[in-house]
Order: sequence, then C-alpha cells, then structure tokens
Amino acid sequence: MKKTFFALLTGCTLLACKKDQPGPALNQTFELPLNQTTTLATGSSPISISLTDVQDSRCPINAYCIWAGYAAVTLKLSDASVVAQTARLSLLNKPSPDYTRDSIAVTLNQQDYWLRLLNVTPYPSTTGGTGQAKTAVLRLRPR
Repeated sequence: MKKTFFALLTGCTLLACKKDQPGPALNQTFELPLNQTTTLATGSSPISISLTDVQDSRCPINAYCIWAGYAAVTLKLSDASVVAQTARLSLLNKPSPDYTRDSIAVTLNQQDYWLRLLNVTPYPSTTGGTGQAKTAVLRLRPR
C-alpha cells in the first residue's frame, strides 16, 4: 500500500511540474501537420488553425516533369466566435478558382490578419515516401 501511494504521489508531482508547451506566436513561422490543430495566443482570444487537407503534385526531386505541379492546403480557422473560416492556399499555380495563391486576408477576433503558406513538407521524391505526414509551414501576422 505504501509503495502504491508513493508511486501515485511521485507521478502526480512529475505531472504538476510539466509545463505546457506554448503554441506559436503571431508573426512567427510554425509547422502544422495534416489533421492537427494548433492554437496561437493573441492579445484577445486565442486563434485555432487546423490543417484538414493537403494536395501535393509537385515534380519530385531528381525527376523530369513537363509540369511543375502544385502544393495546396485547406485550413480551418476559428476564434472566440462560433463561425469557423476555411482558407485554401496554394504554392505555385493551382488550376482551380477554389484556391488562392500563397496568402489570404482573414478576420479573426474582429482583427485583420494575413495568413501565408510558406512551404509544404516533405518535398516529393522519386525514391519513395519518407513515411512523414505532410506538414504546412505557415505564418499568421496582423495586417
């Protein structure tokens, strides 16, 4: 009984000492894996961004392609309000009116921001998949 109590006490102490990992800050580059959400702390309420879809048809490294391809992401943004916004951003040229170029203006918490897609990783390769989940490299800054 004493060993169980001591083990529980030690575990609770270690958990209490563990600090929460802060989310990215405004105007800071951050990575967001597919099907993950991150929360950015702002002066008002926090902003949540989720990466819900990645399309990547870029020409693989060491390949010869007649078309450069594109990388496009779909993001869900939400703030303290009930309504979530969807942003669709693309690197290179996405032949679709559903996607903007690499950046878009958004309004969250009654503030204007500029959301920019900087990269999609990992870059396609001819040697096969790396097993890594697709990740968007983003930046959210005040306008």
